[in-house]
Amino acid sequence: MKRSVTIAVVLAISFLTGLVVWNFSGTVSSENGGAKKPKSVLYQEKFGSAVKYNGSQIFAEDGITNVRINTTSGVSEPKIAVNPVDANNFVAVSNDFSLSGNKGRVFYSVDGGLNWTSGIIPLSGLNSFEDATDPVITFDADGNAYYAVIHYQVFGSGDGLYVNKSINKGLTWNSTAAEVKRNNDALLFEDRPAIAADLSQLATRNNIYVAWTSVGKNSNSILFAYSTNGAETFSTPVELAAGLVHTAEVKVDMQGNVYVAYLENDNTIKVIKSNNAGVTFTAPVTAASFEHAGEFVTKAFLLKKNVNGMGVRVRSYPVIAIDPNTNKLYLAFTAKEGVDLANIYLTESEDFGATWSSQIKVNDDATNSDQFMPALAVDENSKVYIMWQDSRSDAQNLMTDTYIASKDAGVFVNQKVSSGSFNPSGILLGNYMGDYNGLAVNGSMVIPIWTDGRANNFDVFVGLVPSIVTTVSDKTIPQQFNVSQNYPNPFNPSTIINYSIPNEGFVSIKLFDVLGEEAAVLLNSNQSAGNHSIVFDAASKNLSSGTYIYTVNYNGNNISKKMVLTK
Repeated sequence: MKRSVTIAVVLAISFLTGLVVWNFSGTVSSENGGAKKPKSVLYQEKFGSAVKYNGSQIFAEDGITNVRINTTSGVSEPKIAVNPVDANNFVAVSNDFSLSGNKGRVFYSVDGGLNWTSGIIPLSGLNSFEDATDPVITFDADGNAYYAVIHYQVFGSGDGLYVNKSINKGLTWNSTAAEVKRNNDALLFEDRPAIAADLSQLATRNNIYVAWTSVGKNSNSILFAYSTNGAETFSTPVELAAGLVHTAEVKVDMQGNVYVAYLENDNTIKVIKSNNAGVTFTAPVTAASFEHAGEFVTKAFLLKKNVNGMGVRVRSYPVIAIDPNTNKLYLAFTAKEGVDLANIYLTESEDFGATWSSQIKVNDDATNSDQFMPALAVDENSKVYIMWQDSRSDAQNLMTDTYIASKDAGVFVNQKVSSGSFNPSGILLGNYMGDYNGLAVNGSMVIPIWTDGRANNFDVFVGLVPSIVTTVSDKTIPQQFNVSQNYPNPFNPSTIINYSIPNEGFVSIKLFDVLGEEAAVLLNSNQSAGNHSIVFDAASKNLSSGTYIYTVNYNGNNISKKMVLTK
């Protein structure tokens, strides 16, 4: 037992190791650079007990809504997916430093992201596995949700990759997750999984694919496995790449082609493709070459380094999204350019990954501030969206916001979507604030999800960004009075009303039933020119189910639309 513990502690070397092959995202260095510890231990040492909140928290401004979805602090590295058969059903997952044993954290919404419920996902069922890390989420074409995670012994000799399934929108999950790969010693550690489902109309429809890094002492491997029976069982993992490789991404196009991207030698992203459902793969193609983001400091690439040599660890990992209409591939990453330690770049492929375009810088700031942790999505209208963390608003390059960019008339329009900023140094566990965030789309909304420290703790926020808002700068003044259809609609109990006014003026918003009787007054105040949002909670007005008319009056001009409350 003593030997197993010793080996495990040695293997638990920091996730970011530069040119050192051993990487493990379950542990990080302590503040003083001492022994590596699990994030859950570091969190307790820094913050004590997790903070319990009274429900979620909603911020609405400039046509964009932010929702804190966790009710207990201590969550990080969120991912999100939208149900393809129910656009109002979102499922999000994250690390949760308060959970241990056979439990993973999940959040689900059935009303388009305004209201969230927190739940538990059962993991491997192995009593000796105490902690979990790096959760990811996807939906298949029939609306079943799949969750992949690394479940492991903190100080022991075992770990593995496991996948669980929900058939009811994320509300409940199988009692035990399916095993993809398990290690019974401390010689290897499975790390950073990615998961994708085949949404095509082909025979491969609803196949589930996973790719991840297997971390060894002298060499890492990119591994891959698939399931053809709804994640009941998985194929024997196969090695796709070996050496100084890390952080795999997996996606499937609408022709059933499977793509795996990964970081090699800290300066190159390779992509390989399978056209036979993961049975065999092509030779790797170089999609991008660059200088790794951040400053290399003692086994880690860091941003925002302080006088103690600590900072925010960063990784130039690949993220991929595929146009559902054209099968065009998009790949984003963060990289260094001269003295600018971190920018966001995008490259594209129109020939199924055989060749890739020159990389294009996405962030449009004229500063040397940090842009990092990209996520990527393409909507049903073939519009590509990229999100990231951004410090351009702070001359000291510390305060951090969440940004989204969309390509409009050939130009990337950058848009701040977080309603609050935070300094990562206020929440860092050693050099850790999380390694990735997530992004999804549902037709009318762009939905980023990120680790947020505005309350000086680890929280997870979701942004609800109307697609139209991402096509203009957040500084642009509307040219005319406009009212958007409420979102979601139908709704229960909350919905968002977005409106725009070209000049300062008095705005009232009233709700009427179908007989024309006034049911509620939502707003009566003077408003500045710009985009505005109001969140309407029908539960606070004790309204019955049915159709209502909301009327927005601006300086004597009325715009009315219908909304439907369902209980």
